[in-house]
Amino acid sequence: MDLILKPVPPGDYELYRSMIDNPNIARMTGSIPHPVDLAFVVERLETRAKEEAELGNRAERGIYVDGELVGGAMYFPSEQNACEIGYFVGEDHWGKGYATKAAEAIVHLARSHGFTDKLVAQHAKDNPASGRILEKIGFEVVGESISKSAGRDEPNAVWLLELEG
Repeated sequence: MDLILKPVPPGDYELYRSMIDNPNIARMTGSIPHPVDLAFVVERLETRAKEEAELGNRAERGIYVDGELVGGAMYFPSEQNACEIGYFVGEDHWGKGYATKAAEAIVHLARSHGFTDKLVAQHAKDNPASGRILEKIGFEVVGESISKSAGRDEPNAVWLLELEG
């Protein structure tokens, strides 16, 4: 398996949209609503690329396996002024180990971009698979909270995790 992270080109925006326009993905993220239209994807990817170039405080990448877009991974400023990571894999690609490899890759990208202090992540309590992925790559649970999710009608309980620098 050849998994790489790279910026999502405009030719893949519709495929990216089709993956995140899934209630099972949207409800596990903080910033993806449901339903999702192409305008949301264009705005998200292009704004984040601009912020990466201008501010250097975030990056959003497509997850590509053997040249095929299978998901997305990102790092961004957290509410606690730390660098937070996130990721998703399209439902057609669940259970293949891509999320673990992508989580490792986004940590490496954040580190290579100068984020050498602790990294943070969170996952919904009703998404234990994401917790197992984060723990596999070295994150440790440090607490719990209630978080807003654009893909849910109500706030949801989350586990908070950290990875020391």
